Amino acid sequence: MRAIALAILSIVSLFWQHTALSDEWAPPKPETYYSANRQWRLTVVPRALEGPLAYFTDKVKGQSNPGAPPRDPERSARGFMEHLSDQTWKLVWNRTLDNEVSPVTTLISDKGVMATFDNWGSMGYGKNVVVIYDRSGKKVRSLALDDFLPKAYIQALPHSVSSIWWSGDHYFSSDGKQLILRVVVPPEPGAESATEKRNYVDVAIDSATGRVIPPQGPAWDHALQIAASVDAKQRAAEAAEIAFHNSPLKAPPTDEVTPWYRYLIEAFFRLDSDRQNGWPATNVLPRPGDPAYARSFGYLKDALGDPLDDSGAIMLASPDQANLVHAIDRITSKMPRNRLPKARIYVTVTPALRELAAEAVARTGAIFIPLDVTTAIPVHPRPSDGDLGKH
Repeated sequence: MRAIALAILSIVSLFWQHTALSDEWAPPKPETYYSANRQWRLTVVPRALEGPLAYFTDKVKGQSNPGAPPRDPERSARGFMEHLSDQTWKLVWNRTLDNEVSPVTTLISDKGVMATFDNWGSMGYGKNVVVIYDRSGKKVRSLALDDFLPKAYIQALPHSVSSIWWSGDHYFSSDGKQLILRVVVPPEPGAESATEKRNYVDVAIDSATGRVIPPQGPAWDHALQIAASVDAKQRAAEAAEIAFHNSPLKAPPTDEVTPWYRYLIEAFFRLDSDRQNGWPATNVLPRPGDPAYARSFGYLKDALGDPLDDSGAIMLASPDQANLVHAIDRITSKMPRNRLPKARIYVTVTPALRELAAEAVARTGAIFIPLDVTTAIPVHPRPSDGDLGKH
């Protein structure tokens, strides 16, 4: 669960854009691809799946042939290459492809050389991000990203939960001797969004041998400089995140709500009895006068009055602790008693507000756990049963 917490917290970090890209995968279906001269065509038939959910569920469990229907022997996609001769399509080769389910896309040269790119369900990962086949269907070479990109460059590329977004519109050179990979240039530090218009740099691969031709020139040098800058900032952000988790946890000295949410999640994983398996419901009430105050107050009422999980941890915070306690008191005074007898309610308070907060929370029947904003929470606290709170 701590890993999940780190992932969520990273979304609000300097590099939120690297994890905010879409990860939706429609069910794979047969696709037909043509060479530019329309003399070659490839039909890709994906391996059968019971559905995307079944595939990803089995994948997480580490099962072989994930998502496959019962008793289905296929373990990879299949390709059928045809050549147009005398106005008739004639089969040239029929073989299994290197892709477990299906490639994301495919490219065919005017000479019948074929390349597949990425894997359905996960782009940018694996040893077969790019696979080249000659005109007879023999595999020339299978390449991972680090076969043609430096590792720091890969780290700097936009990432999502399942994919590395590295790929543009690839093409073969006019003579077919080179496969030109259009590689995303990492977004410059400070870019508003990784989904804005992207820039690309070319990396060439010899079509006959699969040898990567080392890229050179000002465009490549500039891309490397950006990647190095992004990688350095990511490493600094990761170091700061590690330091945060290895330091006493202090209440944020700010009115911004995002650090308060971060504070609540970290407090949960340091203090809660269910921290190994649970996840908290969190709510941060801004100061009165904030444009989001009325909406946040409504969320607070929902959390205390009709929670989605009435047996877990409900964590409440505000940069204005006095107003937070007053708001809780107002809400619970109008509610039926003992609505949350199995819940644990954490509230950020000062010592002077602790008793008033305890009285307000007691109406819900939940366990009250004060988060004293004047005292840092240790890295490895060992709270006794009496320290956890009271009704």
